[in-house]
Amino acid sequence: MSYNFHPIIRDQYLFPPDLREWLPKEHFAYFLIDAMQQLDLSKFLEKYRADGVGATAFHPQILIGVILYGYSQGVRSSRQIERHCQDDVAYRIVAANQQPDHCTISRCIARHSVELSELFSQVLKLCHAMGMVKVGVIALDGTKLVASAALDGNRTRSKLDEEIAEMLAEGRAVDQREDTLYGSDRRGDELPENCRDDGGRGARMKRALEVIKQKEEALAQRNVSAKAKQKERSANVTDPDSRVMQTRKGFIQGYNAQLAVTEEQIIIAADVTQQETDRLQLQPMVKQARAHVATLAPAMFVGTVLTDAGYYREADGRWAEENHVDWLSATAKWWKIDATQSKRLSECLTYKDLMERRIHTESGRALYKKRGKTVEPVIGQLKEIQNARRCSRRGIEAVRSEWRLTCTVHNLRKLYNAKKSKGK
Repeated sequence: MSYNFHPIIRDQYLFPPDLREWLPKEHFAYFLIDAMQQLDLSKFLEKYRADGVGATAFHPQILIGVILYGYSQGVRSSRQIERHCQDDVAYRIVAANQQPDHCTISRCIARHSVELSELFSQVLKLCHAMGMVKVGVIALDGTKLVASAALDGNRTRSKLDEEIAEMLAEGRAVDQREDTLYGSDRRGDELPENCRDDGGRGARMKRALEVIKQKEEALAQRNVSAKAKQKERSANVTDPDSRVMQTRKGFIQGYNAQLAVTEEQIIIAADVTQQETDRLQLQPMVKQARAHVATLAPAMFVGTVLTDAGYYREADGRWAEENHVDWLSATAKWWKIDATQSKRLSECLTYKDLMERRIHTESGRALYKKRGKTVEPVIGQLKEIQNARRCSRRGIEAVRSEWRLTCTVHNLRKLYNAKKSKGK
């Protein structure tokens, strides 16, 4: 028999001399490089010495480029990005064939946390320049992010006091034993591994105690039952800013991430909160969306805002009226809403009655149906394609920066797809 296969030659590999020939011209890596040229990186550069003294550093374009590209591929670990910069052609092209190590990448993310978060506005302006930001209808929604902390890392005040006392007692015991062995004038004061401060554990415990104190003070100011007042508050010793959140699959230690999305699935506002529910997020998200839209064009104005029942509050209805916000929301689960409400006529309708009445009209139903296909697919893309299920960083400000960076990359992907479609 005679097979007609490509020959297998393993002792000679002839590659194109230019890395740019290794990828198709329409590859996302090239688009990202072009987009980086449009971004103002002056705030990043301000943190570097401008006198030419010191060790040679990687240009922010290289570091930011590989971070953005990594996030676009669902790669969020600095160690994985380092490996890809060595093994992956696309990463090497974005990095101009340089290979920053994971420590440099990690330090860049921590050092430029605020500046990375602010890239969101710049990329949104690029989307607007392409005519992709239309805000006649926007939809809000929240999703839970798993914190970089274990659920069983929560401690009550009494448990924290007990662990701290235990650590101090063990430390004193070690000192006494080593003083006996080595003498008090000789070195012998090293604590065992489980007593050493691992990554600022002592500081995190102190922060956890502060969080518990804040919760206790807030509880004391509220009109709650004596039983609730006696209940001990807890905080997470790994990430004190994170909270216990309920999801459809159970409880997690995490954060509540918020989005405001246009019909074209462009994210125009993104935030992270410690609130377990979405009930208090309408006002801050609408204000942020309006602020971002105002920077794009003075004449632009956010139109109808769509939310699910998790956002509904009667107080927000009054706020929406006073601030000229066209808000359409479910007030409860669909099967709990009284369908006859739309037919009832009364001179004493509440804001909730009016909302339910509107949502049961033909135009109201058609408008509200846009919510699901506007914001929910975006959450799916962020979590499935960009792997944004778990936080890589700790602390609400760091997590907020990470979330906005994730949303920035989402908008870049949308911009890339639009340009690619127009190119065809």
